[in-house]
Amino acid sequence: MGIPFTQHINQVSDTETRDVLFAVLGAVKAELEAIHGDSIINATTLSTGSTTANVATTAFQYRIDGVTYAKAAVTAGTALGITDTINTGTATGSFWGGFAAQINAAGTISFKAAATDQVETTEGAARVEAMDIAADAGNVIIGHFTVQANADSAWVAGTDDLTAASDCQAVNYYSVASSLTLTD
Repeated sequence: MGIPFTQHINQVSDTETRDVLFAVLGAVKAELEAIHGDSIINATTLSTGSTTANVATTAFQYRIDGVTYAKAAVTAGTALGITDTINTGTATGSFWGGFAAQINAAGTISFKAAATDQVETTEGAARVEAMDIAADAGNVIIGHFTVQANADSAWVAGTDDLTAASDCQAVNYYSVASSLTLTD
């Protein structure tokens, strides 16, 4: 075993140089954690699929447990496979719900809802709820989306479509950015 990097850096007499070296070491450590963990390498873009109840993805790369995988584009989209709702009670008003998309090592995309029946009154609140959804074991989150149910109506995931002005008023997609941060 050699001398730890921090001991070498501490031996540098110029404080400004030492601070820069510690910053570089911190960035490299963060990058190594991303490489060896679960992360997005090249982000996908989520959108409504050509099958309008599904979520489409562009080609992307990701890591699970440090192993790199690639997923081809799915233009027809992936079926949500859940039946969670927005505004099941059909209360008066317009309500939002938040959802997360995840992928496993086999390349299977699946979805999770923030709650079984969502009634957020703003898109921002639904987005926060969606971003709080944790990936299942062996999966990595690839993106989030919010859906606004038609006024005074319920919206059912997997049944109702994701086309604004059809089964819902609005849909917004948010992709998880690449976790690789080092630049030239």
